[in-house]
Amino acid sequence: MFKPDDYRKLRVLIVEDQPFIRQIVRGMLRKLGFDDIIEAGDGQEGMAALFRRLPDLIICDIQMKPMGGLQFLEATRKADDQRVNRIPFLFLTSQDDEKTIKAALGSGVDGYLLKPVAQDALQARIDAALKAVVRRD
Repeated sequence: MFKPDDYRKLRVLIVEDQPFIRQIVRGMLRKLGFDDIIEAGDGQEGMAALFRRLPDLIICDIQMKPMGGLQFLEATRKADDQRVNRIPFLFLTSQDDEKTIKAALGSGVDGYLLKPVAQDALQARIDAALKAVVRRD
């Protein structure tokens, strides 16, 4: 398990169209120790934010307009820049149908969490995704 000092060194991008959900996730991340948190309201805003300040982790909803989470994930995984296409990417969504989950896994998501999420479950997925990146490097 990572420690708060480990999280403080990392930047997180939250991509979520509901401000209230972003606020909840931001609060959970702050309790874990994250200080550098960027927010975006949909996948298009997320792409812009991603290239302005490269995050170490992305937490994203699926159901957003005009660019949803699956499209955003696919765009990051197809990026020419390895710093972008290797960023750990977690879905935090209410989409629990098999088709969506298979599409997410097929596109290279690093973790899938259903709303509402408990802080310990979020931390476990974050830790697993960050450890997987360390092993890939």
